[in-house]
Amino acid sequence: MATIIEIDYYNAFWTKKIYTGPGIFLTPGGGTYAGGTMCYPGPVGFGDSVKGLGNIIAFTSQNDGGTPFPSDGPVPPALDKWPNTTSLTTSGGGGPLNPIHQQILTTNFYIEDSRIRGGYNNTQVNLGVRAYLNEENPQQKNRINSLIYSGPLNSLTNFNETNVFSIGESITKSVDPAYNSIQYLSADDTNLLIMQENKTSYALIDKDAIYSAEGSGTPVSTETEVIGQVVPYLGEYGISRNPESFARFGFQKYFVDKDRSAVMRLSRDGLTEISEYGMKDYFRDELELVTDEMRLDSTNNYTTFGSGGSLTGEYIFVTGSSQLVNAPPLGGLARFDNYSGDDRPYVINVVEVTGGWRVHLRGWPTVGGSKVAVPSTCYFQTKIKGRILGAYDIYGKQYTVSLQKNPATKNQINLEGLDDYQTIGFDESINGWVSRYTYKPWQAVSLENKFYTIGPDNRRYKLWQQYNDTVGRGDFYGQGVLPSAITFFANGEPSHSKVFQTISYEGSSGWYIANILSDEEGKDLVNNVWEEFTDQTNVVYSYIEGQYELNDPSKTGLNADPAVDTIIHAGFDRKENRYVANLVQKITQNDPTLGPPNDPPYYPVRPGEIISGSDMSGIKGFYSTITIATDNVTEVGGPKELFTVATKVVKSS
Repeated sequence: MATIIEIDYYNAFWTKKIYTGPGIFLTPGGGTYAGGTMCYPGPVGFGDSVKGLGNIIAFTSQNDGGTPFPSDGPVPPALDKWPNTTSLTTSGGGGPLNPIHQQILTTNFYIEDSRIRGGYNNTQVNLGVRAYLNEENPQQKNRINSLIYSGPLNSLTNFNETNVFSIGESITKSVDPAYNSIQYLSADDTNLLIMQENKTSYALIDKDAIYSAEGSGTPVSTETEVIGQVVPYLGEYGISRNPESFARFGFQKYFVDKDRSAVMRLSRDGLTEISEYGMKDYFRDELELVTDEMRLDSTNNYTTFGSGGSLTGEYIFVTGSSQLVNAPPLGGLARFDNYSGDDRPYVINVVEVTGGWRVHLRGWPTVGGSKVAVPSTCYFQTKIKGRILGAYDIYGKQYTVSLQKNPATKNQINLEGLDDYQTIGFDESINGWVSRYTYKPWQAVSLENKFYTIGPDNRRYKLWQQYNDTVGRGDFYGQGVLPSAITFFANGEPSHSKVFQTISYEGSSGWYIANILSDEEGKDLVNNVWEEFTDQTNVVYSYIEGQYELNDPSKTGLNADPAVDTIIHAGFDRKENRYVANLVQKITQNDPTLGPPNDPPYYPVRPGEIISGSDMSGIKGFYSTITIATDNVTEVGGPKELFTVATKVVKSS
């Protein structure tokens, strides 16, 4: 709808908006206005020159014998809104006016003019039609399920009506409010994709549909319909409140419907729930942790080391040994150690300086008319909620989505562990989820066959190119090479209890077995505590990491000389270009004080168990869970390949 505007005619325009200049004053002991007439500006007509406008009346109070301001005149604002008041003198002499009793009229004046350049007697343009009248009830309405469009833009003819929203035409289109707000719009060839919280639809652009008696619709072009019929896709799937999860490549679109624990693909065959491909339970659990609740996120204390003023507001310099990584967040509220009021300043700009940050603030608090002193320490708070960032990786040909339970603000580096975020990829070629990644992007985009993300680097965010061969593999955002790991199940002949005796793999050197766990045996009551037992193996070291010299066992790993004939491998050994190792059960500790905390603290002997620990060959169970990972010894950052993993098993007697 049209809004209230302050012009009378379409072809009129503002000539100037000015502060009025020095005015005409009263004599302190006088009783008449200087010049004998009232001097404040009256009504301004078309064609009036700007020059000479802006006379001001200053006066003294009746207590000083002066004539009071006319009751029918404009009410002057407070004295402190006019600069250099104390230096003004009266028109009749007599020295400066008393600043306590002065009042100066300082209203801005502007002219609605129709003469070229606002010059006296210059050519006058046609006034045109009258502008919109004020609406009877000009209240703002938030129509969460509606679209509005402006006039067209044609760059070839310089025709531009993008600022025209005529209420005389039908310029709005609404969708079903039962599916809540519109969260995302995307152009889709000649259609408009409309994504609500609980529904996905498309609207015809510059065309409408004619329906036959059987109910089938045929799109037809029209010159009057900008947004035509809205057609819903089958299935009640929306984008929830996470429009940042949307990504597209070719004719396929991807998004996350958090409210339904679903990751969706929109293609020519309609909507498909790709989270069903082996990851239904995973997304059900992980998406529940990404909440929409806005919460305050606080930084640790910063130490101030100076302050100053600027055109944009006051600023302070902050630093801190634990804060050199994190910049204060834009828009964050500052809390000072010397002020506890609610009117806290907020951050409008952050600039890196030597040893810290210069933080520009707006709304510096005052007490008793005086500004609060610069604090010795402060911290900043900002409101954040969970994010689900989606992007299409054009290099790896997969949809990448990052579930961030505790996202970093734009100016705040946040590098928590994997329990804080999950970044995973979906590959269309196998219709499956292929990998999890150890990086937490702020934004991601594909461009010219390259995949870029915005991530942290020391004290700022930078643009990073993924799949770059100039850095080590597994090195994200300059954190150093992180290990890659794969976890899978060995479950041949699932109905038989088995003993897993050996482990082997085909691929590159540099892989080790982090652990192998058997299935749980069921709970037993041990010392009034319900315990559930599993078999677990010791770590199986990689080929290089586990080697040592027999005659000098202190020389291990890269320190062992391969030329020595007595090289022993305490983990994987290489036979016919295949890496093999025996499995040894993890040593049982009866003393809980010997085990590391929460690992669990110890591995007690099972009730009725006769042979345990390293005396046991392999581990027993119906199936085993195997985690194999890259080591930090063998060509760190180099390529590692893994083709097959196998384990030798025998049926348990």
